[in-house]
Amino acid sequence: MKRLSSYIPNVITCCNLLAGCLACIFALKSAFETASACIIIAAVCDFLDGLSARLLHAYSPMGKELDSLSDLVSFGLAPGLMIYTLLSDYLLLPYGNFSNLAYIALLIPVAGGLRLAKFNIDDRQSTSFIGLPIPANALFWIGICFAPPVWQEPSSPTYSFRWQPCWGKDKRFFIIVLDNIYLPM
Repeated sequence: MKRLSSYIPNVITCCNLLAGCLACIFALKSAFETASACIIIAAVCDFLDGLSARLLHAYSPMGKELDSLSDLVSFGLAPGLMIYTLLSDYLLLPYGNFSNLAYIALLIPVAGGLRLAKFNIDDRQSTSFIGLPIPANALFWIGICFAPPVWQEPSSPTYSFRWQPCWGKDKRFFIIVLDNIYLPM
């Protein structure tokens, strides 16, 4: 019979998955602050499950697959649904026929799934990490959701705005996604 401590990493991973599922629900309800908090809780759980697995020497194939599934939901699907809701309910709503462009946000979880699948089969990443970790991807998309809109006062008494993401001084973030970056684990 397995020691009770060998189940601890998987329990923490399930907390990651639960937080990701809650983030998806809140994202679809346009509760971006709560969805973001759930994603951050999932990131903490993601860190703790790996740490506990290393400290307790509790590695298992099931744990590895469960971790990838949880990461896909928490850091791929949840941010994708946040961007989808932002586009469909706010940014593209005034443009009518273009509102279907919001579905492009679902490429975020697709790309995240491909990234995680590549990580799982790459033997070079057993002691180091190559590329952008999927939690960093989620934090990027959360930042896009909270980029400040630029308010304009039109001639009518109602306010309108145009969306202007804050990219910072340089726009090299997307280069990081394409490069192979060595990050020690």
